[in-house]
Amino acid sequence: MKKLIFCLPIFIMLASCAHLVKSNVLVEFDLQTFNEQRQLWQESNTKNYLYHFVARGFRSYDGIIIISDGEFMLDRPFNNNDNIGSFKGEYTTIDETYNRIERLYNAYNDKEFSKEDFYFTKIWVEYDTVNHIPITIRYWYKQPKNIMIDGTFYFEINDFRVSEDVLLGRGSGPSYVAARAAAMRDIRNQFVAILRDINSPSFSNEQYAINYLSEMEEFSRKISNMDLSKAVVVDRREISDDMWWVLVELSKSNAIEAISLILIGQSESFRDFVLAMFERALR
Repeated sequence: MKKLIFCLPIFIMLASCAHLVKSNVLVEFDLQTFNEQRQLWQESNTKNYLYHFVARGFRSYDGIIIISDGEFMLDRPFNNNDNIGSFKGEYTTIDETYNRIERLYNAYNDKEFSKEDFYFTKIWVEYDTVNHIPITIRYWYKQPKNIMIDGTFYFEINDFRVSEDVLLGRGSGPSYVAARAAAMRDIRNQFVAILRDINSPSFSNEQYAINYLSEMEEFSRKISNMDLSKAVVVDRREISDDMWWVLVELSKSNAIEAISLILIGQSESFRDFVLAMFERALR
């Protein structure tokens, strides 16, 4: 009886500590394909592009991400309640997406966890082997019993589009026509912004003011009526019963041509000056 009394606490202690025993976890992941596709993406040196990003889970998002010079520029969610903020630095460029997958793999692979820990067991990635980007990302995980996990473990990247040498116009409205008109205004506003830079003190000097001030006023008025018929709708979505979203693009060569047309009738020197400034701004 004494032995039983002596051994019972030891048995209870061992049973209660069993859940704390840790073991190495190997995350199932095709690291070779990941590294190959990532290297091909980096070698493509693609810096200006956009894609439809979907995140499903506790944090959600459904919208367009636009990247300029390799950096996140802006987003356009299809659902007004979505906020890209929680995904910045993680999935707001293709490079960030690759880095995020790698960080999560390294954080859990070949690390020790107990039955009471949360950890990843599998990372599955599907690739677009033409553009060399991840298009579906899924994370499988192990969670402790009776513990609720809040997270986002499913992501999609669709409609990837390279936007080198184009201007992008984005617009929304209660109809397709209204949204398209808003997208065209967005492109015109980009011309106005360039014009504003040309008129800034860094460009201005006394000779410029004497020679071009009146002509610049005339040119400014013409921008609102410039011909953007060569702008092409590249994406249109009915995001709700009473709201459309439209994306249009205008090649930079067509943009310069549109500028040339509204410069007809103005002095040759002014025309050459403006075209040189716009070509430099659109480079």
